[in-house]
Amino acid sequence: MTEAKDMYLLHVLRERLEYPELKRKLRQQAEQHRAGTVLIEDTAAGVQLIQELKYEGFARIEAVKPLHDKVMQMATQTAAIEAGRVYLPHDASWLPDYEHELAMFPKGRYDDQVDSTAQALTYIGKPNSAEAYLEFLRRQILQRYGIRPEQLTVVFDHEDRWARVRAGNGRDMFRDGDVFYHATAGEWESIKTSPGIRRVE
Repeated sequence: MTEAKDMYLLHVLRERLEYPELKRKLRQQAEQHRAGTVLIEDTAAGVQLIQELKYEGFARIEAVKPLHDKVMQMATQTAAIEAGRVYLPHDASWLPDYEHELAMFPKGRYDDQVDSTAQALTYIGKPNSAEAYLEFLRRQILQRYGIRPEQLTVVFDHEDRWARVRAGNGRDMFRDGDVFYHATAGEWESIKTSPGIRRVE
C-alpha cells in the first residue's frame, strides 16, 4: 500500500496442494515476494499450519479470524475498490480467472480468491498505531481552530495530489485517509475559487 492508500495486487498463486507442499510453497512465496507479513486464516484448516510455522521460527505469521461471512467481508471493501484505490496488473496469466471469480461472486462456483482478497484488503486497510497517533494530532489541530470533526462537511479535491491548501482561517489542509480534503462550510467559502480545486459531491 502506498502513502496515498492505493493498494496493488501483484501476484496470485492458486493451486490445490497437499499439506507438506502447501507449507513449502507458502515459505517459498514469502521469500520470493519479500513479504513482511503472511496472513493465515485462523480456522480449522489453518491452525496446524500457523502452529508449525511459528514453531519452526517463521515469525512473519499473522493469524486472522474473519469477523463476517464472505459476502459481508467483501462488501466492507467495496468503497476502496469503487474509489479506484485497488489496482491489478494490465496483463497476467492469472488475471482472467481472478476477474471472472470476482465478477461472479457470490453466485459463482468458487470464492477462494474473493475470500483472500477481502481478508488482505481488510488487513492492509486497518488502522495501526501510527495512524491512531496521526488521528490524535489531526483532532488536536482542529481543536486549535475551534473545529469539531463533524463540522468538516465539505469534501473537495485538488488537481495536484500533493497540494497543501490554506483556508481563510489559516488552517493548512492535506489529503485525508480517503484521499480527499475536508473543510468546514466557512473554510470552503474562502478557498472555493482557488485554482485547481473542485468540490466532490
